[in-house]
Amino acid sequence: MSIQESKAEKMLGIFFIVLGILLIVAIIPWQIASVQTEWYNAPRFFPYVISGLMVLLGVLLFISGVKKKNMEDQETYSISKNGLMSVVVTLLLICIYVGALHFIPYLPCTIVALGALMWFFGQRDLRKLIPIAVILPVIVYFGFTELLKLRLP
Repeated sequence: MSIQESKAEKMLGIFFIVLGILLIVAIIPWQIASVQTEWYNAPRFFPYVISGLMVLLGVLLFISGVKKKNMEDQETYSISKNGLMSVVVTLLLICIYVGALHFIPYLPCTIVALGALMWFFGQRDLRKLIPIAVILPVIVYFGFTELLKLRLP
């Protein structure tokens, strides 16, 4: 499967515009409680900012795709079976990870998931795989629980 650069940019631009609008209109109001506080301290503030940036960047990406439509030196993107299989396996591992988080605490679940992804993508040296798969989730966990005072599953 192959696609021209301009068409890919237009399609991704539309995707990010629609996703950003969906977040602003439906998902954020539905999932994040409205609290009467200062505007910059409200729980919805940063999700709205990020969603607005997503819409803005989607529009810019779409415009870039429209401008490149008649250019001769466009790249053609293609995906191989191996590339598609990598995407499918990664999505499957992420879905299993999210489902497992309901039953297994964050640290062991994340260590196993990160190790599995690293193994799948070719890191076979256990002297590199194990420290990264253990230390990175511990740092993230410490940062969220101790520094930001947030609770992780």
